Amino acid sequence: MSATDTALRLVENLIAHVKAIREQGFLDRKERERAVMAILAAAIETRRYLADTRDDEHSRSRDREKELSSTWLAAADTVGRYDRRLQMIAMRKSDGWADPSRWPILKRSDVPLDLETIVRHCEWLLTHIHPHQR
Repeated sequence: MSATDTALRLVENLIAHVKAIREQGFLDRKERERAVMAILAAAIETRRYLADTRDDEHSRSRDREKELSSTWLAAADTVGRYDRRLQMIAMRKSDGWADPSRWPILKRSDVPLDLETIVRHCEWLLTHIHPHQR
């Protein structure tokens, strides 16, 4: 193999490596975006449930609350790799919906549980995952 062939092979390998790194970065951004969207979806589903029950306390549904608990727990699992604080928030939301009598205890922590703060944080994260695509 000539020096030219060796150099050409090295350049081809370098190009393939750069493409792989670029692709991995793209995949990481997509995974982070999916994780944040899972939190956002849980927040919106929670907001929907609260709107449905706001005027009629008797319309509460333990089945829907259990589903919300599962949704928040799944979102916590998804986002944990990227944002530990958001993971903790989602875990606390899951805990609260699993047993609503725990809300007073959970709300006393330093972890923000209000939906508006969570949604704003998710929106901020989404703008910073793809900072050049606004």
